[in-house]
Amino acid sequence: MFQDSPRLPDSQSSQSLSRSRFNVRYLFWGLAIAVIGVVAGGVFSFRWFSEKLLLDLQDNLLGVAKLQATQIDQWLLERKGDARVLASRPTTIDALKAFATNDPNSAIVQQQQANLNQLALDVQTSYDYRRIVFFNRQGQVAWQTGVQNPLPKEISTVFGHDDHLTSLGGDVRLIDLNLLNVGGQEIPVYGVLAYIYDKQNDFIGAVYLEKDPQNFLYSLLDRVSSTSATAEILLVRREGNDIRYLNPLRFADNSPLQFRRSLDRESLLATQAILQSRRLVRGTDYRDIPVVGASFETTQAPWIVIYKVNLREANAPIRQLTIAISGLSGLLIGVVFWVGYQMLRLQRFKLEAIAREADIEKAQIRAASASQYLTAIETAIDGYAVLDNQGYFLEVNAALGKMTGYNPDELLQRSIFDLLITDDLDTTQLLAEWGDRRKLKLYQQWRHQTGQILEMQLSLTTDPSGDQNRFFIFVQDITQQKQANAALAESEQRLYHAIQDAPFPILLYASDGEILQLNRTWTALTGYDITEIPTIEAWATKAYGDKYLTALQGIQKVYEIQNSTHDGEYAILIKGGEKRIWDFSSAPLGTLPDGRNLEITIAMDVTERKTNELALQAAKKQAEEANRAKSLFLAKMSHELRTPLNGILGYAQILMFDESLSVEQKSSLGVIEECGHYLLSLIADVLDFSKIEAQRLELVPTAVQFHYFILDILQTCQIKATEKQLLLNYDIDPNLPDYLLVDDQRLRQVLLNLLGNAIKFTHQGSVVLEVNLSQPQEASPHSSKQHWHRVHFAVRDTGCGIEPEHLNKIFLPFEQVGDRHSRPQGTGLGLAISQKLVAMMGGELQLTSKPNKGSCFFFDLELSEVLVSPPLVSDDGATRDRRQIIGYVGRRQTILIVDHHWVNRSLIKHFLMPLGFKILEAENGKDGLIMAEAHPVDLIISEMLLPCMDAQEMAQQIRQLEKFRALPILVMSGDVLNNGWHNINPDFDAFLEKPLDFSILLDMLQTHLHFTWVYEGDR
Repeated sequence: MFQDSPRLPDSQSSQSLSRSRFNVRYLFWGLAIAVIGVVAGGVFSFRWFSEKLLLDLQDNLLGVAKLQATQIDQWLLERKGDARVLASRPTTIDALKAFATNDPNSAIVQQQQANLNQLALDVQTSYDYRRIVFFNRQGQVAWQTGVQNPLPKEISTVFGHDDHLTSLGGDVRLIDLNLLNVGGQEIPVYGVLAYIYDKQNDFIGAVYLEKDPQNFLYSLLDRVSSTSATAEILLVRREGNDIRYLNPLRFADNSPLQFRRSLDRESLLATQAILQSRRLVRGTDYRDIPVVGASFETTQAPWIVIYKVNLREANAPIRQLTIAISGLSGLLIGVVFWVGYQMLRLQRFKLEAIAREADIEKAQIRAASASQYLTAIETAIDGYAVLDNQGYFLEVNAALGKMTGYNPDELLQRSIFDLLITDDLDTTQLLAEWGDRRKLKLYQQWRHQTGQILEMQLSLTTDPSGDQNRFFIFVQDITQQKQANAALAESEQRLYHAIQDAPFPILLYASDGEILQLNRTWTALTGYDITEIPTIEAWATKAYGDKYLTALQGIQKVYEIQNSTHDGEYAILIKGGEKRIWDFSSAPLGTLPDGRNLEITIAMDVTERKTNELALQAAKKQAEEANRAKSLFLAKMSHELRTPLNGILGYAQILMFDESLSVEQKSSLGVIEECGHYLLSLIADVLDFSKIEAQRLELVPTAVQFHYFILDILQTCQIKATEKQLLLNYDIDPNLPDYLLVDDQRLRQVLLNLLGNAIKFTHQGSVVLEVNLSQPQEASPHSSKQHWHRVHFAVRDTGCGIEPEHLNKIFLPFEQVGDRHSRPQGTGLGLAISQKLVAMMGGELQLTSKPNKGSCFFFDLELSEVLVSPPLVSDDGATRDRRQIIGYVGRRQTILIVDHHWVNRSLIKHFLMPLGFKILEAENGKDGLIMAEAHPVDLIISEMLLPCMDAQEMAQQIRQLEKFRALPILVMSGDVLNNGWHNINPDFDAFLEKPLDFSILLDMLQTHLHFTWVYEGDR
């Protein structure tokens, strides 16, 4: 039964045989590639070498033609130079003038003729000229040397135009090659004609130097022609529609200038050179023989130099190259085929050896396959058995016994029908359904030895040997798989119902737009079921109307993101036309079995919420308008209240300095000042609270010497405590750093408020201020020079305490707890402001209290230690000299006061004039500007709000004037809510808060005017 079992992998010999067969194929392709490579290499080499030879030939031809043309041009330039020199010689000029003005037989003429003859002979002999001829202005021969032959016709045409001669300006002209008839024989000659002018640049004649071309020109061309068997130099020129060959031809029996060809013959090299201006030419020569050549024009004569060789001679190297490359390629191809043949023979021998080894290995594999097959069956994790036609087990493996709980021997005594839960398996029907098929898959329920029901998958195959009474069966236990599928189906059903019964709209759809599930809530809220909106496009059309394309684009983005996303809020139309607002969110749910992506969209109907938000926004807008109205009212009230207080407190301070007042009068003034300051503190509390509510109060941390800071606060409160006969104690941690970074003004305000309240509500006993240091924190990450500390502040008293029911409203604004008749005066804002200030500094103001026992207010702050001590600065004037100021050192200073209230101007005037200042006054900004320009002013004190022109505009215009760029300008205002120091224009130097504190004003005057005060008692 194992002879036809599946074969194991090929042995090494079989693989070697297979590789050998592949090697033969590779050898064939290698030979083909080698032959193609040799042929391609030969073709490439031929093309490369032939192109190289052709380029070398062209360069040679062009180089020779160019060299000949250059030599001819140089020769002609030298001859023109000879003529130009001879024409400019004084001997020539004097002789021609003597010939024109004297008797030919006179001694002068005879002498000039001798001189001219000697000069001409020297030139003729030196440069081998055929003859030299001198002409007078009329073109007549005045004197000549050498042979007495006729002159070329071109000379007579030159002298035919007298006006033309005078306009030539001393030029030298070439007399082209021509034939002279001398004694019945035509002789080729050429020459140069130079015009002669006297010192006044008047034309007086010409000189003609004639050359025989045989002496240089023809011999030059003949030397090059003799370098090759077919090489020849041609010198040609165009004459109408003809080409004249100017030099003797190597391969024609003719004289120079006697041979002509028509320009109509396009194949001629000369025709191509003349008509097409081609440097490299290929065609026929005057003999109609194929040639190649190069042409080059001369610049000093209308001649073209052509250097040509026969095409056969030019192609000779290429023919030789073709023979050499073809022979070499054939030799290489022969070598390749010989090597290939030898390799094929060697390969055949190897194949025969490998085939013998393969036969041996096949026999070994057949012998070992049965044992390997049995081992595989026994170690398989799936069950295996051989059945007879009655269903009895003939062979089983260990895995099948483990699945059923029986050992192999027990199974061999049973049939497959003994394991079935039901015995309704019709074997006849099974065989009929099987028919001619060799394999069949069944699903059955078997009973385990323990009674457990097993789900089995059976794969039946017939005996490959053809035995109809034997069947092979492979069994898999799929009980767990069935249970997992059932659990998955149950989970999917739960998920379906969870989505379907969810209280909010849910939509499941595929990436192609098909809607897969629509829950009941979606249908209930929109009125559409899945039959009405089977696709996303159908939903978008119904829900978004004309804007459905935009909605579809947004849905497409969800596909592209492939991540959970909040789509946003959209207005949709439900069935019936009602408009609702839904908030959509989407997320991917993986991939469907058919490959489409699955998406889920969850929506919330936020129509009512949006309606409430709109109402809330309207209410917020109304509240903001009310808040702005309140701020405007407070600003106006601040200004209106502080302005009269400025006069009351100011004059009270001035009158206090009057020594003529009685004690009772001074006491009355003290009452006025105390009431004014009390009213001022009430206004300050209201304004501070308004600033905090409007979030317009900013903290300004500075380095504070903390021990002195705390002691100064205690010193301020000591007077009130002494009046009530209370003990004011303190407990300050000695480990507190010398300097801490804090807004000292706001911390002072909080501690003074807490201590003031403690003193106010304590009638006997004591008030204690505790300032303790917790453990220092780690260094700040922003600076290596700072350390952070938690500082604990507490104010304890032995007062009346607070009832428990009042603790929850002690920090509310405008609230005062306790009996109405026993409450002290105040606004009820102090603790509310203190609580908010502590919160702004990062702490929390807290309270513990017991009725009739006392109270404790405490908070903690994280403060930064300043390790490098700043200069000791007193910000409250504590170190200022308290003696009476009676003047200042230096010249008299002029101060301009700008205020529309005469009371304010009068107050400052009466305060400053006794100190020696000159005071100028103005009611508005425009008058202030005029006064500043008209008088030498040292400093300006101005109210912020002025008629006609306010202080900011006045300051800007003043700063535009060069002389007022450094003028100090102090601005004062009672509207501290909007005009604090941080809000003033940069054109101002300082801000004064109304009502004025004259001690602050005196400090500012000393700072900006740079003088020293004179105190009472100084010398």
